[in-house]
Amino acid sequence: MTKNETDKALPLKPETRLSKEVLGARLTQLREFHLQTQQAFADKLGVRRQTLASWEQGVSLPSLSYMLELRDSYKISMEDFLNPSIPVEAICTKAVKLEEWEQKIKEWEKQKQKEQEQILKARKELINKQEHLVKEQKTQTKNFVMFAQALIAAVILFSTTYPLVGLPLCVAYFLLKKHLGVQNRLLDIISILCLIFNCYGTYWILDELFFHFGYGEVEKIASCFKLFIF
Repeated sequence: MTKNETDKALPLKPETRLSKEVLGARLTQLREFHLQTQQAFADKLGVRRQTLASWEQGVSLPSLSYMLELRDSYKISMEDFLNPSIPVEAICTKAVKLEEWEQKIKEWEKQKQKEQEQILKARKELINKQEHLVKEQKTQTKNFVMFAQALIAAVILFSTTYPLVGLPLCVAYFLLKKHLGVQNRLLDIISILCLIFNCYGTYWILDELFFHFGYGEVEKIASCFKLFIF
């Protein structure tokens, strides 16, 4: 709102009997409480120093817009200020305490916001750590699965040297792969090839031991036992 010194004068209630002189004296007391010169006080209200001097001397009254500016600038109650029975010092002290409380509230809100930011930051760090741990666990699990699959493949390949042992191992692999959660096509191919090889080896051993048992020599039986053992 643009202030104009020719605005309508502040309407005073008849019951207060606040004269121009009394209002001027209260304005002077308010200015002196804040240790301000007439020029500084006038600058804060947005008027000329001569105009302020005429208010304080009781020559004229400030307009309503300037009184509202006075209320907002110094955080005072206009109802109390226009009541001559209430000392200006008490009004100003109350305003100062109110301003201090407002400042404390602002500092508390600022501190609360800072704590909330710290909590959010700590929560983000915790989430990042959890994600890192989950990623690390997945990597370890993946490495363990790869190692287990490589170990199974090595055992199955090594079992081809003992067909009678390798054959049940290959069969056990295909029976238990779903329960073990093994899903590897390369391992399946290796197991199938080893299964075929072990079937052939087992057949050859059984053929040497039983089908030609009555026709072989002692050396042939001994060689079969060596094949089974070694």
